[in-house]
Parts: sequence; C-alpha cells; structure tokens
Amino acid sequence: MRLSLSILLILCAVLNVAAMQERELDQLLDERDELYEKYKVYKNKKSSFWGTQSKKDLRRIVETLKEIIAKDTEIVMAIRSENAQSNQSLKSEGKNAALKIAELEEEVRARINVAANKQKEVYDLNDELKFAKKQKFGAHVTITILIILLAASIFYSYNLRKKLKGYNFHKT
Repeated sequence: MRLSLSILLILCAVLNVAAMQERELDQLLDERDELYEKYKVYKNKKSSFWGTQSKKDLRRIVETLKEIIAKDTEIVMAIRSENAQSNQSLKSEGKNAALKIAELEEEVRARINVAANKQKEVYDLNDELKFAKKQKFGAHVTITILIILLAASIFYSYNLRKKLKGYNFHKT
C-alpha cells in the first residue's frame, strides 16, 4: 500500500514537472517564432534610397539572428534539462518497478509455500481418514460379532431353560 502510494506521488510529481517544462518549452518556441517573424519583416524591408536594404536594416537582421540563436540555445538547454529529468524519473520508476517485482516474487514464493503446506495437510488428513475408516470397519466387525455372540447366548440360555424346566433340582 505504501509502495503504491509513493509510486503514485512520484508519478504525479513527474507529470507536474513535465507539464511545467512543456509549458516553458512552448513559451520558448512561441518567442522564437515571434523573432523569426521579426527577422522576415526586416529581411523583406528595403528602406535605402536605391530600394535595397540599408545598413540599419542589415544591423537589425543581424541582431534578430543573434536573438534567434540565443533563443535556440535556451530551447536546447530546456530540452536537455527535460531529458535529464525524464531519464532520472525513468530510472527511479525502473527501480520502483524492480522493487515491486521483487516484492511480488517474494509473495508468490510465500503463497507457493502456503499451498505446499496445505497440500501436505490434505495428504495427512486423507491418511487420517483412511485410518479412521479402517478403525470404523473394525469397530463394526467387533460390534457385529458381539451381537451374534449375544444372540447365540440368548438362544442358548432360552434352549437351556426349556430343557431345565422339566428337571426338578430340589428332590430330596
């Protein structure tokens, strides 16, 4: 639970940083587009007496190109920074995933052990059941023999009484 919560927090932070960097990169690209439009205006401007570009126009073009180069450098630095943070977050996510995989593998091993123990218990209970059935069969056989002996003794005593009924033991 804690691991998934921490992974979620890290993911939210990475997404938040990525969104901020994307906005920053979009802003830099928009600024570069504005500079490029400014460059095109100066490039097409022909304000000299002869209908060509004046020295002032050429200086503006050079200054605008310098600004575009500076903006391109900012864009490259922003992209490098974004890539470095992205790589770092990917490494972090990879470590978290490896930890989660290790935890899940340990859980699988534990569950396999539990299943093996349960299977052993099932085998033991089956052995106990077989033994109990044998004892039950032995008890039934014993009870049946005792019932037969009791019936035989009752039958024998009944026959013996019949025979002895006519015999008088008290003759003097």
